[in-house]
Amino acid sequence: MWLAIFVWLVPVIPLAWRNFCQGIAGIPTCAFDLRDELAGSPFELRPEDCDVIRRKFGRIGYQIDDFVAVQSTAIQSRLLKVAAIMHHLEQWCANGETFIERNSEHYAELLRVFDLVSFKAVRTLKSSAAVYGAIMHEGKVEPDDWHALDSLAAQDSPSNQLQLAAQNAAGGMLEDLRKDLDFMLDNLLLFIARGALAGEGDFAGRKRRLEAIGFTMKAPPPGIMWTVATAVAVTVGWSLLWLIALNRDISIPGDKLYGVMRMLIVTPAEFVVSFWLVHYLKRHYAFANEGMFGQPPVGFILSAGLLGALPIFPVQVYFDYNQFYDRNFWQVVLGDLPVLLFPWSLGTMTALLVQDSMWSSYKSRRMKRVLDGVVFGAGMVVAVLLISAIHRVSDIPVMELLDRTSTVVMVLGVFVCTFAFGFVIGYLVIARIREISSSSYVADKALISDQALMRA
Repeated sequence: MWLAIFVWLVPVIPLAWRNFCQGIAGIPTCAFDLRDELAGSPFELRPEDCDVIRRKFGRIGYQIDDFVAVQSTAIQSRLLKVAAIMHHLEQWCANGETFIERNSEHYAELLRVFDLVSFKAVRTLKSSAAVYGAIMHEGKVEPDDWHALDSLAAQDSPSNQLQLAAQNAAGGMLEDLRKDLDFMLDNLLLFIARGALAGEGDFAGRKRRLEAIGFTMKAPPPGIMWTVATAVAVTVGWSLLWLIALNRDISIPGDKLYGVMRMLIVTPAEFVVSFWLVHYLKRHYAFANEGMFGQPPVGFILSAGLLGALPIFPVQVYFDYNQFYDRNFWQVVLGDLPVLLFPWSLGTMTALLVQDSMWSSYKSRRMKRVLDGVVFGAGMVVAVLLISAIHRVSDIPVMELLDRTSTVVMVLGVFVCTFAFGFVIGYLVIARIREISSSSYVADKALISDQALMRA
């Protein structure tokens, strides 16, 4: 490990590794996601930037008297947005930002394109204003006199045709300018997104840097990782406490070490697979949402448990092979198949409880979480009862650890503890999964790319 750290400290190796990775993947996907988020986020020109941008435009002959009025137009607001971003990039360069130094050629190209677009914008805006002004003056029409404008457009005279041609030419110039500004703005957003990701390692730093430019950043929704980590921590802790408390009342069959490892590995894995799978399918495909007429997605609810149990099967087979090494392997595997009812019940209950309309009649969030815990705990108890009933008919090797337990221990140590364990998991986790995979968030996220540059 020390040798790897020492080798990595050599300046050439990290640079070569970064260049190799960027050569394969190009710009990371997170930069594109941040660019799309910036394109759809509100932007407001900061008061301290107004004077600087005013002076820059004044040097090329474009005087801005009313910034509020200017920002109300589509093209001029884009121009101001581009100018504000370029101003802050110049500040990054003056401060000696490492990202600007590494991408000096790209930054120089952006400066050159910005100069060209600025002169083109000034020329186009002045020309289009002159054309429309001449048309209004020639036709003696006020801008808000729509009746006169309609009658003017209906005239079929040489002068009107000339005015129409001039109007179409001015509109074409404005449309070409808008496309140029959109193209440059798209590159600028990607460039500052890369700069923010390269210079800041957390969201707070990126938010501070981007809001200094004028963007409004929203905190990202909590990820599934911390939610699943909570479930894993509770599961491991509860399993250890259960083994310690019932150490004298239970007898782990087969190899005891693998029996303990099975409980500490397979059980958390079942929760991880079920929670992540339902979250992924709901968030990306809306499989766990109600239909058009409010009917629950029964097909998905039943199949989610099956999909969650399939990845657990090879892990279960591995522990069957090692824990019961002195028995017939295929008999052990077939005998432990009913145990898969437990991960099936976890996936089924998760798919049922994460629907957006679940407990919609209750306004209290705490009450919803309590109901989640009650349903989840009851579902786990039912699954354990089914497995125990099957074990009485057909031997399940894993369930042999409960053969010597008394009725009191069976009721209190298994069923009551299982309900309490399920209640804690349901109370802590289910509401979070329902919120972070909500269909409303998915819809907003999907609209970001469609709304790109619309708020510029």
